[in-house]
Amino acid sequence: MFTFSVTRKVIFTLVLTIIVPVWAESHSYWAENRPPAGSAHSIPSMTLTDSGSGLSRKVTVESTGLFRLVFEAADNWGLAQWYDLVNDPSAQTNLTGPGYGVTKDISTAEPGLFQQVFYGTKPDDPKLYTRAASHYFPNSPRTFNILENSSSRVVVQAISSPVTNAVGVLSNVTVEVTYYIYPNGKIYIHSVLQVAAAQTASEWRCATLGLSDPTSRDPYSGPDSTGWIRSSTSQNPYSSVSAPERYIFAYWRASTTPAPYTNFTKASVLLVPRPGNPNQGQQGRHNWGGWKRWYYGNVSLNLSARQSLAQDYLIQLGTQGSSVLPNINSSFVASPIAQAYFADPTPPPVSRPRRNQSPPVPRAYFH
Repeated sequence: MFTFSVTRKVIFTLVLTIIVPVWAESHSYWAENRPPAGSAHSIPSMTLTDSGSGLSRKVTVESTGLFRLVFEAADNWGLAQWYDLVNDPSAQTNLTGPGYGVTKDISTAEPGLFQQVFYGTKPDDPKLYTRAASHYFPNSPRTFNILENSSSRVVVQAISSPVTNAVGVLSNVTVEVTYYIYPNGKIYIHSVLQVAAAQTASEWRCATLGLSDPTSRDPYSGPDSTGWIRSSTSQNPYSSVSAPERYIFAYWRASTTPAPYTNFTKASVLLVPRPGNPNQGQQGRHNWGGWKRWYYGNVSLNLSARQSLAQDYLIQLGTQGSSVLPNINSSFVASPIAQAYFADPTPPPVSRPRRNQSPPVPRAYFH
């Protein structure tokens, strides 16, 4: 009886000796990699959905419960849809579309949260992202690459040439835009403009926020008083500043927006250029009916054959009522975000679980 009891104790002790270190290692891994506390959902995660084919292809990037972004082949691979899922969980209001210009013609609409426009070119006034690309020039080359897809970060790349309505394609110019998208609404943007032959433009609007606003009317107006309130480092709302501002932002102001659009959205957005960007230009505003542009531009281009021009930006998405996304309605909120970007404009690395993983394989999509 005594021998059996001792044997059982020895076996039990041996099992504990094996199990406890394994559990401790597993527990340590969980403790190091668990989402930090602080919100109902802790750290949100990223998802990517690739749907459709050809010109109907769409790539949707979502941070769970926070925002949804949709890139569309039909828009020349522009960032054609943006939804604030905090206050619009069913994604009913596209904040960067439909993007009508002079006329409410869907074939020439220009949705794009990050847009580029060229003036004084042949053809004149082409947009990098416009539905005219698919309606009138479906065979114009365009490529979309999925470079990274994880729960911590999504990296995608759009390559296309600007298009002017049904007039033509500025095929001498190709723009490659890479987006590093994080669950907290930060989007690091690397834009590379390349030309085959020498190219000039009287004005290049190098970074344009396109914002859907049913209260917008006149092409040019005074400081915003309804809908999206476009603001800058030194002015809220923005009126006019002769020198380039270090950042621009916009937020929806319900208190001065009449019904039925008082609560059209609760979102906000910040655009920060990297210090030292070549041909950066300065801020400017422009409106169409139902549409507001807030951009950096007013700068010319004079590029030699095979020359390229690279710029970097940060976009921070915001909204009201979120513990993750900021409510960007003042420089008090915007400045610390911009200052952090100025200090280090490099897209942050993402932490990886401690296990063997195969490197992501880039996938290219044409049209």
